[in-house]
Amino acid sequence: MLREIYYWMIFYLRKVKTNDMPEFNAYLLICVLVNANLLTIMMGISYLLNFDLTIFRGDSKYIGLVGGLSLMIFIYFYLFRNRKKIIEKYDQLPQKRRVKGITSFWIYSILSLSLLFIVGVHLTR
Repeated sequence: MLREIYYWMIFYLRKVKTNDMPEFNAYLLICVLVNANLLTIMMGISYLLNFDLTIFRGDSKYIGLVGGLSLMIFIYFYLFRNRKKIIEKYDQLPQKRRVKGITSFWIYSILSLSLLFIVGVHLTR
């Protein structure tokens, strides 16, 4: 699923005339969205377990940096390195499947950031 979302990001970023690196920009956007998903899950779990995340306040910069870089390295090897194969595979999808992929891309993109802010506002203490 993540590969298809990466493909649709590249697809839409190619339509921007001033964008000369759509694959790399899509890679960065995927990193942001996956990180938003992980933060949302962590906030939800800490709320359900009644765990206070403020104990990490002093180390939050380092935790965020290590976590973000680890995620970027994983996504680099999983998506960015295989971008040509991904593009070749999803360029050949039938029209019905393309519509399903576009719909899932937009739902994932909008919900990822929306849920981060909604959960962040309502579930944090």
